[in-house]
Amino acid sequence: MAQGNAGRRRVLIVEDEALIALDIESTLSAAGFEVVGHAPTLAAAIAAAKTEAIDAAILDVSLARQQVWPAAKILVERGIPILFLTGFANEPFPPPFDTASKLEKPCPLEVLVARLTALFPT
Repeated sequence: MAQGNAGRRRVLIVEDEALIALDIESTLSAAGFEVVGHAPTLAAAIAAAKTEAIDAAILDVSLARQQVWPAAKILVERGIPILFLTGFANEPFPPPFDTASKLEKPCPLEVLVARLTALFPT
């Protein structure tokens, strides 16, 4: 794993709504995570998925009406845990994401932190 400063878990946020991304970043930082970046577009998400040294990623499914699946596929291939945060949580996700961890927007931020923490073995 790519744990950063003092063993903090490194997390990528993929979210096209800037205010939501800032709320998530602030909450994760306060909870002891290191946010390594914010990807607001599919292209940025794909680039980050390929190159960032991260321990997990929080992905919005729809980025400006583009589906995040190509970036998610790269993360899965790298063995990086994903938490989907989406307004489409009740819709079926395509394999291999159909069993992935997901939360529906809006989501209490303490629930987001708990679910993200649960992605890591103790």
